[in-house]
Amino acid sequence: MIKKFFAIIIVFILLFGLAGFVFAQGRELEVDYPEIEGEQPEETTTPVPEYFKYIFNFLIWISGLIALVVLVYAGFQYFTSAGNPEAMNDAKSRIGAALLGILILFGSYLILTTINPDLIVFHLPRLRPIMSELPSGVLVCKEQPKTADGNDAVVRARKITVDFKYKNPSEEQMLEWKKESDILLDDIALKCYTITTAGDIRGDFDNKVGLVYFIPSPPTQKTGRIVQYGAVLYEERNYGGNSKTYAKHFDNPGVTIYDIEVKELTNFQLSSIKPFNLLWPTDPNWKVILYQEYNYDKNFPNESYQLISPNLRREIRPLPFSPKSMRIVGDLLIVFIAKDPKTQESKSEVFFAESDANLEDNLNIVEWVNCKDYESEISKQCEIFVPGSMGPGGVAKIKCCAQAAATIMRIISAKIY
Repeated sequence: MIKKFFAIIIVFILLFGLAGFVFAQGRELEVDYPEIEGEQPEETTTPVPEYFKYIFNFLIWISGLIALVVLVYAGFQYFTSAGNPEAMNDAKSRIGAALLGILILFGSYLILTTINPDLIVFHLPRLRPIMSELPSGVLVCKEQPKTADGNDAVVRARKITVDFKYKNPSEEQMLEWKKESDILLDDIALKCYTITTAGDIRGDFDNKVGLVYFIPSPPTQKTGRIVQYGAVLYEERNYGGNSKTYAKHFDNPGVTIYDIEVKELTNFQLSSIKPFNLLWPTDPNWKVILYQEYNYDKNFPNESYQLISPNLRREIRPLPFSPKSMRIVGDLLIVFIAKDPKTQESKSEVFFAESDANLEDNLNIVEWVNCKDYESEISKQCEIFVPGSMGPGGVAKIKCCAQAAATIMRIISAKIY
């Protein structure tokens, strides 16, 4: 009986020694506790999960050591309790409990490392600094914000935002980016602001905007596509006066989240704006109907030109005729362009979804001619040279009518926001 007991003790001591050898193989991967004297705790670069790993292995060791001590003590108690059945039974219970504890410790560690070694390695998510972001959309600026080395601060701030989100920078890199980003965004906030809805430009920016940035959004969960933006710019408040339309996919459909389109406004006083989202895929049921006559072809022979296609046509030039009225179905943005016959300058008008429009009501895309076939609802007195006229210098005044003059039409899949 005694020989059998000693054999069991020796076997478990060997097993425990083997477990210690196995645990010792991981010591190269462990880190020592940092020195406390002479060094502030926040100066250590040891990650928190390494401390948990160290403590976990320490608890395994100390638990095994306690179980071994209990086993030796219970064995000694068993041999010294001859003739005392109660003490011997108590010693047997302790020996059994100690053996079971050692078995459970060794077995659990072995099972975990066999299934997946990562189960005994503690990972805590790295705390990322909270960094303000440059928002996507349309940004208007009085002047160009610049970095310390003279580059565009908006482009740089955008790159930092995207890299911070989608790359895996080190802790030092994140802190460096945050510091740089805060400086850039402070400068941008002084010179720019983001357009959140259609309307007049902010009073302190009216007629002072020199640059417009179009900043794409990251891919949406629904489509996986990058959201692009555009805008219709107007020279007067309440969307009056001449206008300009900018849409990146109109020129270049290949865009990434890093791409920023920058438009410099020269000889253009921005007073109101309509920002819009560029939509993809295109609504397959879109429709544009152009009429040769005023009031959507009412009281005239049916002369219309209808565009329906699953693939959006970007630009039509020249138009089959200069339309006097139009109907739009679907999320579309229609730009009509006309040249002034006298100055040869191009002017435009923009129409959004679900619009019914008499194009002769939009004075940017008409020319003034002598009224002939019928009197337009929009007319004015024109001065023309008539030889022998009684007027000063042979100039006579006649009634002129607005006549549709658009020769180019652009169709953009877009929705105002």
